[in-house]
Amino acid sequence: MSAAWASSLPIPIYSLAQCNEQGQEHFYIVSASEAGPMLRAEFLTPHRKNFYFLVLMRQGSGRHWVDMRPYPHQANTLYFTAPLQVSLLEQEMPFDGLALGFTAEFLGLDQPAGFAPLPLLSPAAGGHALRLPVTEVTFLDAVLAHMLAEYRQQRPWYLDMLRASLRTVLIRLSRLHQEQSDPLPVPEPTLLAQFTTLVEAHYTTHHQVAQYAKLLCRSPGYLNERVRQLSGQPALAHIQARLVLEAKRYLFHTRLSVAEISFALGFGDPSYFGRFFRRDTGLSPAAYRAATVEMYQLNAAPS
Repeated sequence: MSAAWASSLPIPIYSLAQCNEQGQEHFYIVSASEAGPMLRAEFLTPHRKNFYFLVLMRQGSGRHWVDMRPYPHQANTLYFTAPLQVSLLEQEMPFDGLALGFTAEFLGLDQPAGFAPLPLLSPAAGGHALRLPVTEVTFLDAVLAHMLAEYRQQRPWYLDMLRASLRTVLIRLSRLHQEQSDPLPVPEPTLLAQFTTLVEAHYTTHHQVAQYAKLLCRSPGYLNERVRQLSGQPALAHIQARLVLEAKRYLFHTRLSVAEISFALGFGDPSYFGRFFRRDTGLSPAAYRAATVEMYQLNAAPS
């Protein structure tokens, strides 16, 4: 079965419980032979998962997309996505490896002292594939085999064991991620972290710095300047960048009209949305959609 590319419907969101046969809500791990639910037909259309998803591929073929970027499947490679990124699997293809998913709650990422600063867990991390040296494949094979056994046997305190092992895997992979990409900034100071979390939650309804300043009990001027000091960009730039990213996702992965996308992102006037999008990208929404379709055709996976 092959992918159905763009849809005239909004992009669906799947929970972790919908993606494993046991209906586990916060963590699951499966070997390739058990990964049927991961290859469900729904994943052949653009979709989002509301959890972190990792696939260790020892052997395989085919390709998938994360947002607007393709990832050809290669041996000894780890693929990963953060919650709510748009994914698409082009074809159902057998593979040798292992897949696991976990929610932010499972690792305590929703807590102030959570694990979120790890590069691998950041949606702004850049690439979503890691080529694994032999030493890392050997290490991951051993740890993930242990995790799979714990998951299947469910002995006393198995969730604590899985949580500890997962933290070890994520730290190891984050170090490798930094070696293979440009270094990320140090973990965000509290105010910047609070602001970016609020933007993620409210970007479709809150387009102005003043709205976030009110939520954070700060003045708009102070918030804008402090975010600039901490990140190199003013607060408004963060808000606008999040809106543009979501607009690109809709234009690339759906057939929703420009007006429908405009309203979905909280713009009451599609004409204003078009000017906003052009100011950031240099293209109208329609021109961007046409350019991405052409890009996909030029980079289409061989049949």
